[in-house]
Amino acid sequence: MKVKIQRILKSILFCVLILAMLNFITRLFTPKWLENRWASAKTNKTFYELKDNSIDVGFYGSSVVAAAVDPFQIYKEQGISSYNFGVMSQNMMGTYFWFKESLRTQKPKVVCIEIKAAGRTQDKDQDKARKSYDYMEWSKNKLQYAYENEHTYHQDELWEYLFPLAKYHDRWTELAYDDFDFISGNYRSFSRGMVSLTSECREKDPDLADTPGIQLDPKNVKKNFNKVNEAYLERIIKESQAQGIQVVLFKTPDSDWTTQKHNHIVEIAKRYKNVAFLDLSTRNWFEEQNFVYATEASDYFHVNLIGTKKVSAYLGSYLKKNCDLPDRRKDREISKIFDEELKDYECFYADAMLNFETNPTKFFEKLKEDRYAILISSGQSLASHYSDEEKNALKALGLTNKFFKVYEGGTNAIAILDGSQKDIITSQITEDKPQISTSKILSNGVPVKLVSGKNASSIVIGGTDEVVTTNGVNLIVYDKQTKSVGDSVNITLDSSGKIVLKRKVGR
Repeated sequence: MKVKIQRILKSILFCVLILAMLNFITRLFTPKWLENRWASAKTNKTFYELKDNSIDVGFYGSSVVAAAVDPFQIYKEQGISSYNFGVMSQNMMGTYFWFKESLRTQKPKVVCIEIKAAGRTQDKDQDKARKSYDYMEWSKNKLQYAYENEHTYHQDELWEYLFPLAKYHDRWTELAYDDFDFISGNYRSFSRGMVSLTSECREKDPDLADTPGIQLDPKNVKKNFNKVNEAYLERIIKESQAQGIQVVLFKTPDSDWTTQKHNHIVEIAKRYKNVAFLDLSTRNWFEEQNFVYATEASDYFHVNLIGTKKVSAYLGSYLKKNCDLPDRRKDREISKIFDEELKDYECFYADAMLNFETNPTKFFEKLKEDRYAILISSGQSLASHYSDEEKNALKALGLTNKFFKVYEGGTNAIAILDGSQKDIITSQITEDKPQISTSKILSNGVPVKLVSGKNASSIVIGGTDEVVTTNGVNLIVYDKQTKSVGDSVNITLDSSGKIVLKRKVGR
């Protein structure tokens, strides 16, 4: 009998180990959806760490709401506790199920639904829409989400929704540092779901400088909108009202929004009592808020961090005036939570604001923070072009005269400035030694590799090359506290030979 019990226990233990191993491999192989500044998986994972019943407002929708709403700004200005559930490429089905999922642990008084998806005639490809599905925890909502997704779109098999390893098993060749870093605990959103876009739309299309917002015309109606998205939007409204939750529909600033789409949402909202629709893509709103699309939007659909301030201020003010919401700044328990989170948020926000600094000297001066590691790889020496102010600001960060030395025939230079650790390597470019490189572990444990060569500059953090271009001098600002790149610039020359900063379009 004793032997039989031991065999049963061993069998149970074996099964538990197999399940634990499969769970680990599934989490490792599932994509982390951390493209550039987008961090959809972190948005979803961080939601599950919220204290139960600690938010009064939920913002739901796709990437446009992720970029447009700052819960910390709304808290600081209005005392409203909220969370931004925006996820890249999310269709209205995904929005519906995240609304449902949020009600498992939260009791929001107001739900704010961004309705770009409801204005589509076609829907997103399901491979993109899975960014909304993959990081929802197992629950009745997720099972229903999988079932309805498969039966509506017929792209992935139900098996692939229930067991993601079936879809992602061949990702082993793509696994990188970020995959392991994420599952080891670096999955927090420091902004309660907001993403910080820092490019300006004028870099993509100067014509958008004159985008004035749509001109309303109630007779301008179009009928061929996506019925699936419309149906899920209505399910959100009905289920919210059944539970006494106030519904606010809103549209973020968007150069692709039309009068027909506006009227379509108005028609949906009119089917229900007390459903507000705030359209922030109208000509009136642009003029009232002095919203300049060219400098306050990041691209055709998303606002940048400057635009986020205006959208968040407007929505926060509306909610305070029109909804019965408590001031959580006066709530000892909730205010303590925000105070603790604000420390990381302020680092996150300051990192993002670096990207708007165009003056080289002021930019270099802003990098004197203990939490920053400065990584520099020079594929072209610009030592003779720096002004005294620029050179002094760089030296204040830890660079020495050695970095500014110019060799005949060309100079390779690398620098890692990480607190007391300062590694500076320079070399003359020769046929025998066309480039130099070094690999280090930063003080927070993150591996980096730098290469400097003529037209071959690179800076790899974890497994990602962060340089803007292979030419000129590339400088990466890495925040060791948030374990993320704060800014990535290419130091180069303008037509007059002066130092200028260039950044990736779309950050």
